[in-house]
Amino acid sequence: MTLICIFLGVPGSGKGTQANRISKQFGMAQLSTGDLFREALKNDPNGKLAKIVSAGDLVPDEMVLELVKRTLKSKGDYSKGIIFDGFPRTIKQADALKEIVREMGAKIQVILLELGLEKAIRRISGRRICSQCAMVYHLPNHLPKEEGICDHCGADLISRADDTEEKIKKRHHVYLESTLPLVGYYKNHLVRVDASQVPDDVYRNVEKCMKAMANDQT
Repeated sequence: MTLICIFLGVPGSGKGTQANRISKQFGMAQLSTGDLFREALKNDPNGKLAKIVSAGDLVPDEMVLELVKRTLKSKGDYSKGIIFDGFPRTIKQADALKEIVREMGAKIQVILLELGLEKAIRRISGRRICSQCAMVYHLPNHLPKEEGICDHCGADLISRADDTEEKIKKRHHVYLESTLPLVGYYKNHLVRVDASQVPDDVYRNVEKCMKAMANDQT
């Protein structure tokens, strides 16, 4: 049975970082709605999606579901499982995912990365992204070898427009209002991980959860 693992958590809790590491270790496909949005923005930089993202609001369910379903149809091998990072974010999206899971004959497990607002602000405000390859750095926890320059491709590092304290607080409020109810929705499929630790310690705990989930599949 295919395992679908959902990473939940406030902005800055490390969903993308942990999902990426777990994806590589376990050979699972990673589907990040943030990546899907950024790709869509390249094709329509001044459209409806750009305005929604810039304001820090949630992207409408219909738009998210269209992107997710299109991606699932266009990509191939999910035999080792799928990791969803940033999806679902609402009960409506979770209901739609339930139908997708039923059609795939899959099983859902959820990892909740728990982090307080103040730590989330410090973590996100220190984030720097490569303008070309999207490699993520952090000040002061993960510095590039040369200040402002990506180790990987040599391009400039930038701050995302939505990584200001004001935008972070708004996204946190949106999370509490729209996404936190998913904790109750998935209460029978959910494990909690303290995301306030250093990334390697968080990863070790997430890894334990994933191995336990894998054992349940056998």
